[in-house]
Amino acid sequence: MQIKTNNILLFIALTFIWQNLMFSQNNFENTKQDLIKKYQNTKNEEQKISHLLKLTKSLSKNINEIKNFLLYFNELEKLLIETNKKKELAKIYSWYGAAYAYLDQSVAFDNFNRSLEIYKEINNQIGIGKTYGKIAALYDLNGDFENALKYHKLSIDILKENNYNKLYNYYYNYGQSHISLQNYEVARTLLEKALSHNNNNNNNNNNNNIESDLMIRYSISFADFALKQTNKALKGFEKFINIYEQNKTIITHPNVSFFYDLAKSYEVLCYIQCNKKIKAEKLLNKLVSNEQKFDVRVKAEIYDNIRRSYFLLRNYKQAYLFAEKKNKIEKENERIKRIKRFEKRDILFNLERDTELKKVRNDNIKTHLKLKEKKNNIIYLSIINFLGIITFILTIIYIKKIKEQSKVIKSQKMKIEDALNNQILLRKELNHRVKNNLQIISSILSLTELKSTGNKEIINKIKCIESRIESIAILHKELSTNNNVNKVNLNSYLKNIIDVILNTYGISKNHFKLKIEIPENYLSSNKAILLGLLINELIANSVKHSTQESIKLLISIREIENNFYELIYSDGDKAYNVEGGKGLGQLLISHFVKNLNGNSNYSFRGKNYAFTLLFPIKNI
Repeated sequence: MQIKTNNILLFIALTFIWQNLMFSQNNFENTKQDLIKKYQNTKNEEQKISHLLKLTKSLSKNINEIKNFLLYFNELEKLLIETNKKKELAKIYSWYGAAYAYLDQSVAFDNFNRSLEIYKEINNQIGIGKTYGKIAALYDLNGDFENALKYHKLSIDILKENNYNKLYNYYYNYGQSHISLQNYEVARTLLEKALSHNNNNNNNNNNNNIESDLMIRYSISFADFALKQTNKALKGFEKFINIYEQNKTIITHPNVSFFYDLAKSYEVLCYIQCNKKIKAEKLLNKLVSNEQKFDVRVKAEIYDNIRRSYFLLRNYKQAYLFAEKKNKIEKENERIKRIKRFEKRDILFNLERDTELKKVRNDNIKTHLKLKEKKNNIIYLSIINFLGIITFILTIIYIKKIKEQSKVIKSQKMKIEDALNNQILLRKELNHRVKNNLQIISSILSLTELKSTGNKEIINKIKCIESRIESIAILHKELSTNNNVNKVNLNSYLKNIIDVILNTYGISKNHFKLKIEIPENYLSSNKAILLGLLINELIANSVKHSTQESIKLLISIREIENNFYELIYSDGDKAYNVEGGKGLGQLLISHFVKNLNGNSNYSFRGKNYAFTLLFPIKNI
């Protein structure tokens, strides 16, 4: 499973986990105004507490209402402490934690712990179990899955012991944490328990039951897919799709609907893997036709599944098209995340600013009342003069601080530039030393080769290892001599690699013909080393399996449209076709192709077989 896909799945998992902390927004404004009127019009303390509890719970659902939430929360907290209503007090601390989950997680943790302490004090086991579940969800949100698993287990053990009737939510969240850690077998077991508890808890006509059922079924099917149990995964996705289509008119939860298209994209992949390509192509065309309806939260993953489907169906043009779409939507999602982070900071800033303004306003009122009572014009004028002097002094101090800060900034800028130059020198020295160490290892292998003259198989294996080490050493040599420590000259680097490989295998120039067409271009070190090791394995394979006395190599790299490079490699041997090879060299070739984000092919060019690789210049 690809890392990017896992990140998307983690986002989806956390979206559902936090449904325990955030609530539905239907008719929010009407409910809010109605509760405020009831609270303001009652003088009965018990009724006032009842209305405030409902109001603060309603306000805690909406991040944009956090200011009003704090306003009513403070009054409700005071009333609950005075009336010693500890259970309700624990509840509002829990709501406080949920409201701050996406704003300030340290505040969220503090309030969940306050809630937990009160529940322990009054021995409310259900409250303790629920709070453990919320703490686990907060750890999930932070990516601390080890602690999340610990608190999920505590939560379930306590709630199960006390016969809590909505355990499916907690089993589901526990399973999602294991999916985030790629523990798919364990996750599947937990999700099956969630499904069983969900079916036992609700009747089939219940809306929440259907929505929970769909979410759980999707996660189980995904776990089967990740475990490569394709037939089970296919049945699961088909069941999910059928249930959704039969009940879509009554489904209201916004986080359920987008799983429909996601499930359909996995269904296509399952059909392809089960060799039902005609059915897969039909479903794929239908899926692509509804592209504009995809939810932005899962659009990147759906595009990736479509790309994989087209690639498996050998429609490489469409595969590249959806790869580009996936990259574009991922960049847009990252931009949206940055905007949301700034919005979160803005909310916190406004909260802090409003608190300070309130303090200043109260101080001004007190000062005004004091001056009004004394009615002393002399004191009044003295205060004005005093404030003028203070303002003047503060202005001078402020100007002085600005000048000092300017000097500090200049000094820091010089230090940063020096640090960057030192870093470049250190990286060059590091590459130089790595190159030397790799060459020492290569020399040791050469000595080992001399002592193994009686065993040709061992010698060939040692030569393969030598050539791989030398390929890496050459890269570090290039990086240590370049001004740019992150890029290497493609032409120079590959020619040096080819010379070293031929020298390692002891191939005479009389028995060797080489045609190289490589552009004078610079590549990133990550891309260059993958390409160098790939060419190393191709040449080593040609040397080991050649059926001719002399070897004629063609190595061509050219830039084509849409920022792609094409590598063509041929050794002039008609028998050269390793497409079905299962040796280490061929496994390494496949690995390098995958990490280059490329597509390889073995084709017949003229009279000879050739290895062709198409890979992007960027995004590696």
